[in-house]
Amino acid sequence: FDEDHMSGYPDLVKRGIGCTSEAPNYLHAQTGGHPYLTQRICSIIEKRRPTVMSIDEIDSAVEEILQGDASIDSLVHQLSKDDEALALARRILRVDHNQPLRFSRVDPTIGRLEIIGGLPTADVAVPT
Repeated sequence: FDEDHMSGYPDLVKRGIGCTSEAPNYLHAQTGGHPYLTQRICSIIEKRRPTVMSIDEIDSAVEEILQGDASIDSLVHQLSKDDEALALARRILRVDHNQPLRFSRVDPTIGRLEIIGGLPTADVAVPT
């Protein structure tokens, strides 16, 4: 496992926390690449100061998030007040990743969903 793989985790590197070879792919699989979730898991791991980010460390951080997270709670609350954004979020979560939805900030529902943090990446697309 070389330092290039750790380039996405600069705070962990600064703290002297290494990474097992399977951890980056596992972290991506757990978060779907969502920037907030990736950052949040790394932040939890960083605060615990293990010597290595491992699958067990990632699983433990995920469990902590599942017990409660203010940003995710806020997202759920915002979605509960916006039926269109909730329906779109559900559609995005069910999408076949080999056929992504087309994304356009011109669609006001997409814009609201992006603003409240409900989109995993900027290349998710507008449903047709």
